[in-house]
Amino acid sequence: MAALSEKNLEGFEKQSGGLSLRANRRNSIASRRSSDSGPGPVPMGRRLSRSLGGAHREGAHVGLKSAMSSSTAISHSKPRVQHENTYRMAPESQDRFLPFKCAKFIDQILDAHLDGARYETATVGILTKRISEDLKFRVKEMKIPRYKIVCQVFIGSKGAQSLQMASRALWDDKTDSHVSRSFENESLFAVATVHCTYFE
Repeated sequence: MAALSEKNLEGFEKQSGGLSLRANRRNSIASRRSSDSGPGPVPMGRRLSRSLGGAHREGAHVGLKSAMSSSTAISHSKPRVQHENTYRMAPESQDRFLPFKCAKFIDQILDAHLDGARYETATVGILTKRISEDLKFRVKEMKIPRYKIVCQVFIGSKGAQSLQMASRALWDDKTDSHVSRSFENESLFAVATVHCTYFE
């Protein structure tokens, strides 16, 4: 095989249409480099696939938006506030539940909902829930700290029957209390009870 010389190169250039062999080699090397990593910035998706290694090749696809949203969520998450224990086993004197304060608005709510009402089986359940929600809302407006509130409302048809109701609870009588009020008209009777228990 003859060695390449200037004459041979010139002859080859004439046959290949004027392009030199050296220029072709340079273009192919440059295109190979640019396709691999290139001198420019690497796209974010390629960086992510390189960092994942073989997982991306096996088919585990991680979206760019999900990765960025998780990183922003971690950076913007608020630190958890830790409260110290007060070691209070009983409420302050001004924060105690006073039943006589609740008795007034229980009567008002029962009168507002049941004055002139008649007992109907289809609507009495909805009416019972509405009254109990109103009672709970009014007790919460009193803003008694660290008390759990339970409201019970019973509505029945009034007839010639005799009825007695009783409730029993296990609590601390020094801090917990309840108030119960009743209402009746020609068609129905109602008993509303509000229990307030202190949460240590």
